[in-house]
Amino acid sequence: MTNHRKGIEPVVAAVILIAVAVALGIAVAFWATGLVGNLGQLKEMEIQNFYASYNHSTSSWDIIIKGTNTGTADISIVEITINGIPYDNYGATINTTLPYTINSGNTFSITLNLPEGNGLSHGQTIEIALTIDNGAIFKRNLNLP
Repeated sequence: MTNHRKGIEPVVAAVILIAVAVALGIAVAFWATGLVGNLGQLKEMEIQNFYASYNHSTSSWDIIIKGTNTGTADISIVEITINGIPYDNYGATINTTLPYTINSGNTFSITLNLPEGNGLSHGQTIEIALTIDNGAIFKRNLNLP
């Protein structure tokens, strides 16, 4: 009994192996490019000016927060808290809406109007925290005049 089964030609096998290797190489290259692209996006900001003044006519503090997006990616401020509590729980308002997007390299200015009362008083130190879209929190302490 003779076995007449034949395998594939060696040249065809080599071509198939090369095609599979090239396809896998391309897939890995696309995956690595996407991974590196995401890692290269730095979300960072710097608060350069931070102060409060008291407005006697409205019995409230105006808290000014100025800074710069120093990262390589756009950022969005998604939350502002006072002593760990959302700012609007104190009856405070801001001069913009959240989320507030700041393009890479651009400056920003936020005015927080904080009414007197709600457990806050002159001479008290409060903590203001800005949370951005990647979860990073930027905190500053401020003495209310």
